[in-house]
Amino acid sequence: TLRKYGGEEEVRKTAAQVLKTVRALDLKGYFFEGADASVELMLRRSLKGYQPPFEIVDYHVDVWDDRPNQYGRAGNARATVKLRVAPETVNRYVIKELRKLGDLAADAANLATLASRMAAEQRETGEARGTELLEVAEGNGPVNALGQALVKALLPLFPSLENVELRDYKVRILDNEMATASIPRVMIEFQDTATGRAWTTASADSNIISASFNALVDGVEFYLEKRADDNFD
Repeated sequence: TLRKYGGEEEVRKTAAQVLKTVRALDLKGYFFEGADASVELMLRRSLKGYQPPFEIVDYHVDVWDDRPNQYGRAGNARATVKLRVAPETVNRYVIKELRKLGDLAADAANLATLASRMAAEQRETGEARGTELLEVAEGNGPVNALGQALVKALLPLFPSLENVELRDYKVRILDNEMATASIPRVMIEFQDTATGRAWTTASADSNIISASFNALVDGVEFYLEKRADDNFD
């Protein structure tokens, strides 16, 4: 599967380098055990021919609390996610989505309309930067709001994302002695409710929101990659 992004020799050398990187990160406490999806994405992103289905342009989260002394209630958060979808995505991913949808005429029509709009924008600008999509969503805390906004932005292109659920969310502190200045590691487990397939991603960052969002992005990107490879049907 990975050979479509590079020759056999490139894949072999890149895999060896990624393995060294993962082992070095493990020694620092950035464990990737059980997060095979993130490791595979590291390999894909290191190959010259890899084109991700989308790229994050920027994101923003607002959190507010009008009852700070209340416990056990839902938090208030609003997230904005702006991403870019490259023209190649239409050919590689969207056309396959159209075929998979079959007789779901409404979703197929929406996809076809969006694909036509993206192609028209590229012709008008003469650029291949892609189409930018922006969505806002509110949720139960910042991580939930970010996940909602990310999926909301991608749903017009990938309706099957409705089947993807976040099943588990874990946070581990890498250095207890640093207390609140320590670097947290986030692990997220996803599941495709249509097939029962599950996968896990991991990320570490001094900003727990960044670590969480990176793990969310990995989870969605991994799903779309596997679906494009016809491995999740």
